[in-house]
Amino acid sequence: MILLVGPPGAGKTAFCEQVILQSLAMETLIIYVTTKYDPSKVEASLREKGLGKIEPGLLSFVDAFNETVGLSVKYRPDTIRADCANLSSIGISISKLQERVGKKGVLLVFDSLVSPYLLSGPEVVRFIRWSHNRRIA
Repeated sequence: MILLVGPPGAGKTAFCEQVILQSLAMETLIIYVTTKYDPSKVEASLREKGLGKIEPGLLSFVDAFNETVGLSVKYRPDTIRADCANLSSIGISISKLQERVGKKGVLLVFDSLVSPYLLSGPEVVRFIRWSHNRRIA
């Protein structure tokens, strides 16, 4: 487990994007939990950084952004929606995606824990432990 902490502009997102791109190049399955952006924006940013065509199922999203801010979005077969104010909702979505891909060794990436922390701070620490103990990655 790696937890990156730093001020805005320190390079946390850039580091995560490079890890994701390298992991996809090695055909590692990734579940990306997004709380700050729409999955399409995440994917566009990865494409700007060199993401080419990837096999379906290698990159899946838990969209905890659009549900939380109340935006309607077009259906994506690689995405399950969750509410970042409800960590159980995120946990269930992660479990569903892991069942869908059906493999161990999945890289679990959170774009940010700021929104869930602001909504339910003490629960975030328990949630991180739960995610780590499930040995998804």
